[in-house]
Parts: sequence; structure tokens; C-alpha cells
Amino acid sequence: MSFLNLNLNLNLTYQNIHFRHPSSSSSPPIPLPPLPPGISRSFIPTPHGDLEILHTATTTTTSSSSQQPALFFIHGGMGSASVWLEYLSFFSEQQQQQQQNIPCYAISMRGHGGSWYPSYLRMVYGTTKGDLTGDVVSGIRWAVDRERGQRKQLQQLGREGIKGQGKEGRGGEEWEEVEMVLIGHSSGGGLAQYILSAGLLGGLGVKIKGLVLMGAVPGFGSIPIYLTWFRLDPLFALRLLLHLGHPNSPLSHPSLVRLIFFSSNDLLPDSYLSRFMSFMSRYESLLWPLGMARSFADPKKVLLRISGWEETTTKQEQKQGQEERVLVIAGQRDKIMTQPIMQRLADWYRAAYQRLVVEEKKIDGVMVGSGENETVDEEVEVEVEVEGSGGFKDTAGRGVRFALVPGAGHHCQNDVGWEVGARKPVCLLNTLRIKWCAGWRVAILRDEYGVPMSRVGETSHKVIQGVIPPVKVHLITDSLLQLTHTGISSHATSMPITNILLLSFVASALSFDCLSTALSYAGIKPNTDTERYTYKPTGTQK
Repeated sequence: MSFLNLNLNLNLTYQNIHFRHPSSSSSPPIPLPPLPPGISRSFIPTPHGDLEILHTATTTTTSSSSQQPALFFIHGGMGSASVWLEYLSFFSEQQQQQQQNIPCYAISMRGHGGSWYPSYLRMVYGTTKGDLTGDVVSGIRWAVDRERGQRKQLQQLGREGIKGQGKEGRGGEEWEEVEMVLIGHSSGGGLAQYILSAGLLGGLGVKIKGLVLMGAVPGFGSIPIYLTWFRLDPLFALRLLLHLGHPNSPLSHPSLVRLIFFSSNDLLPDSYLSRFMSFMSRYESLLWPLGMARSFADPKKVLLRISGWEETTTKQEQKQGQEERVLVIAGQRDKIMTQPIMQRLADWYRAAYQRLVVEEKKIDGVMVGSGENETVDEEVEVEVEVEGSGGFKDTAGRGVRFALVPGAGHHCQNDVGWEVGARKPVCLLNTLRIKWCAGWRVAILRDEYGVPMSRVGETSHKVIQGVIPPVKVHLITDSLLQLTHTGISSHATSMPITNILLLSFVASALSFDCLSTALSYAGIKPNTDTERYTYKPTGTQK
């Protein structure tokens, strides 16, 4: 009886403890989950073996007005590309419903998912952080080549090409840089920081537009995280001894997986937990977390290798959190990457941003005034609260947004409320949504989650597109749209949605000098006390 009690307290099981290499006769080496509609699986050849990569299907309606930066997802320890299936499905549905192309890619590193498996000894004691980084870089290279090939096909079909900065490629031909946002979870978020800090993406033809860190191992080191883990699981060491030092020991039982990875409530079904565990890796590298125990990334180098800071144009935009290129996401109930640790990570990057802009002046184009040539010399906006979700406010400022996923644990992309977390990267994409095209700015009016706004009084969403000379369209709240241009002012007014479309066409046909007249026809009156054109649809609350 005492042995049974010991077994219960230890959560001791050997069912998920494997010391042998998966069968090499099968390809892929382990059973893989079926894929939802709109998601495809490919394999990337490497000198050591094939790497699994999941990606969203190609849309045939892609144009420069609907193209978004590609999202590249990096899993953490014991994970695989499959942990991102909910997110991939979410963005695939967005792509199909809204006719906007959001390319998504999720890599499985060696020893994970459907990728090639090293032997137990080679994986556990011989696979370093650098080896896994090489797998991620191989995945990014494959995604860049695929994106470039698809855009070339669209051009050959006579559709509008994506205008970018052309460069001479590896074969001497002209190719374009592919914009991408890196999204890393847990130790995968650590790899994303390391890749940028070490400058490992040079020459791939990729332009990193943003970085999303979801419950990520902080670049300043993970020792506090494992101290927290030991407190959560006091029998960690004893169980590890009984499992002969197997790296899966801390997550070998469903109760342990629920405790560490999820919010430990009854909302997550046991059936989902069982399915989740069936796709966990058979064994994990010990050198990966050890390589991140101490500081492994330079926050200033990470920020400098993210492009687009110069696209922030006014101090007011900074106040609205529109200059962020780094998004730190924490699960409200994450027990290992706790809110204080994730807040410290956000502050770490904000401090680096402050030094780069104010002291070292290495980030160009960040404005604090309304004039076109006013740049930061004394200050950077402090953090401000912006609209969040689930009763929580996000904080934005100094290049970083910090957000909570209500009710979620460490695996916030799989836990309850995962859809709230999926919408957070959309907010980041929303800040990148204004694209240059043939000298005009193309804007799609969207809500705070990036979803194209519907007409007032209608339930179905409809994309509203306007080609506007250098006037930018921004969203303030659910119903308040904002048009901005330096030197022209007006105040909020009510007008029907048709007037904003009229404004688009009229403003496109007229020179900037006549824009004030065009705005008057659209129902917006000049006011020199503000710097904004604002538009509030008829029927909304004032």
C-alpha cells in the first residue's frame, strides 16, 4: 500500500520513457497527426536527414494589397510543428475568409515531430543549441525560397507583383527580400532571440519585421525558470533518478504535463491532453536548455536586426503603441515562464531600445514630434496601456508590447483561450499593414485584431480598400478610424461608410494641395487644434 502511495505521489510511469531510436524503416519515424484543411506538410532535405515543416496553402488571389509578412513558428522543448496546428488553422481561415495572404510556416527540429531522429545518446548528450539553430535556419531558408517562388509565379500569371527591394540572388538573378515575423515558444523563443543576436540570417534574403516571444526563455538566462520548476515539483530529482536520468522524466506523466504546460483546470479535456502527449518527442537534448541557462543573446543586436523601426512617423503613433516590433506574450497561469519573468523580458528589450534610440542613436527614423524631420534626442515614450483582452490591458511602448492570454498556462497556443493568443500576432501585423505600392499607400480598414471591418449594421465582414495618397488609415477603437497626414488637421465627426470610400477616390484623383477640399466633401471639417483626421461611422456610440 505504501508503494502505491509512493507511486501516486511521484506520478511515476515508464510508459513515456524511451531509450531507443524510433523505427528507421518508417518515414516519418513516428505517427503524425492528420492535418486540418488548408495546412500542408513538406520535408526539407538536410545533410543529416529530412526536417518536417507545416505550412498554409497558397492563395491565388495574392496581391500587394493583401500580402502580409510570413509568420515562422518555432516550437519549444518536447514540442514539434504540431503544437502550432491551432494557430495555423486560425490563420488559414483568416486567409480564406478575408482574401488576405498570411503565409505561415512551422518547423520540427531534429528529434521532434516528423523530422529525422538522432540516437538517444546523440540527441540527449550531443545535440547543442547550435545544431537546433541550424535546423531553424534551414526551415527559414526553405520558407523564403517558397515565398519567392510563389510570388514569381504570380508575376508570370500577369498578376500584380509584390514591390520590394530587389537584390542580386545567389544565382546572379534578381530576387526580393521576403518579409517575415519570427514567433517562438518557450525554448524556441530562446532560439529566435539567439538567431537574431548572432546574425545567422544574413544572405538568406529575409527581412525580419517583427519578433513574437510566447512564454519564451529570456535572453538573459533561464536559471530562475528551473528554480521555479523545482519548487512546483519537489519530487523532480527523485523521479529523475528512478528514470535513470531520462530528460523526459519531468513530463512523463499526464498530471505532470498538465501541471507544467497547462493551466491545471478542468476545462482542458483529458482526451486532448492524451493526444498532445502522443506527439511529444521521445527524448530531448540536455545541451539545449543548458546552452540557455546563462545570458545567450544581446538585446540591442536583436532589435537592430529587426527592420521597420523607421516606419514610425510621429510621437502620437508611439503613444498608441504603433511602433512595436517585439511582442512578448505570457499565459496568465503560466507557472514556469511566470508573468514577472515575462514582464522582465519585455523591460529588458525596452531598456535596450531606450539605449539604442536615445544614447547610441542607432535606430533611425523614430519620431517624437509631428514634423517630418524631428527625431528622438532626449526621450522615448514610456509604456502606455492599450486595449487587451479578457479584462487585461496590454502595455505598449519603447518598441515592445506585453500581452497576457487570460486563463492560459505555458502552452498558451494549445491551452484554453488559445484563440485570444492567436489574435495577438495579428495586432502586430496590424502595425505593419500599411505597404508601399507604386508610390501610393494601400490601406485595408481593419478592427483591432486585423479583421477587415464590416459595414455598420451588417454581420458579414467585407473588405474595404482605399488607395490614398500619403494619408494613412489607422484604427483607434472598434469604430473609430483615423486618417493622418502631417500638417493637416480636423476633428471627429459622424459620416456614413460610403463617404470614406468617396474620400479614397477623391483624394486619389486630387493633388495633396486639394486634399482639404476633398475632406470637406467627405464630411470632415478642418480644425487646427489637432493633428488628426478622424472618422466615426454613423450609428456608433459617441
